[in-house]
Amino acid sequence: NITVEYLESILPETCPVFNTPFIYRGNKVPGDKSPSLDRIIPTKGYVIGNVVVISSKANNIKSAYMSTDIFKVAEWLQTIENQG
Repeated sequence: NITVEYLESILPETCPVFNTPFIYRGNKVPGDKSPSLDRIIPTKGYVIGNVVVISSKANNIKSAYMSTDIFKVAEWLQTIENQG
């Protein structure tokens, strides 16, 4: 039930995860900063209220790993950075 008007209404100027401006590449392969439509709850599908626009980089990270894995890596990095 997603429409172009709905997508335009939820499209931010920057990636809400990395706060970087989107780069539109036309028909080329999407880059890390290209906008990407993401399902908040994957099992609900691409429907109004269950989608957000984030960068391809953020979407790839989210798709490849569980949040617990991402948090573990982030916590480890913070520990290492705080030692230096």
